Amino acid sequence: MRYQIKDKHNFFIREDGDSSMVLFKEKHDQFILNGTGLVMFNLILENNQTQKVLEELKKKYENVEIAVLENDLQDIIRMLKMYGILVMEQETEENICKHIDISAVDENDYEKVGRFVEANRCSDFFVAGGKGYYTAVNIRAHIMNNQEYYFYKIGENGKIDGLIIVVPNVSNNSVVNITALIVSKEKNSEERIKIEKDLMDYAMKSMINQVNKLRISFYANEEKEVSFLDMYKALGFEKEAELKGEYKSKSLFLYSMFI
Repeated sequence: MRYQIKDKHNFFIREDGDSSMVLFKEKHDQFILNGTGLVMFNLILENNQTQKVLEELKKKYENVEIAVLENDLQDIIRMLKMYGILVMEQETEENICKHIDISAVDENDYEKVGRFVEANRCSDFFVAGGKGYYTAVNIRAHIMNNQEYYFYKIGENGKIDGLIIVVPNVSNNSVVNITALIVSKEKNSEERIKIEKDLMDYAMKSMINQVNKLRISFYANEEKEVSFLDMYKALGFEKEAELKGEYKSKSLFLYSMFI
């Protein structure tokens, strides 16, 4: 496949023994490459087609199986896409996913998940993270560090129908906190409720420890100001607590659904 390098001047490489660090000039992002990874990285910068890079790799690593080289190259390509260094020319929204129904978000789809959040962000849905929070790099870090788990529902057209993001109960507690629950704006209210219930059910069953309740928490002056509450009440959530004056003049509301 053909690709384009977005900006070769936005980063630099610092070599340090057996590993090298790629640092970005305008951001604090960085990632580390081993010797083979650095070779692949430089070949990617010098070319514009993955097949050409693979051919050069085969010449350099004659004793390595082609399947291993292909997998390693795809890993580097994915990482460069996440950091905004590389863009695939033939990539479209239509080939967003290879599967249908609900599953954990695939590492190839972090960017598309971020775009889905921003395209469907509105007062109808609870989204804890602000604009710029759901980048591919952040999503990858949250998942790898067990800070948040991402699950999406894929429609028959291969596009995302819905997304739930939760803080997993990895510390032996029985509460799973929802930090975002979003459905495509194209869906009607009945379809939204069905998708949201399916996503919550899947997320709960994916936890390692027992789940006794799901929870959302948000700041507001008054409950009646919060548009997405009607949806959560329809799903079975009830107010568990109101902590007054938690953030300036706003209260912290806790809504939970007991399992």
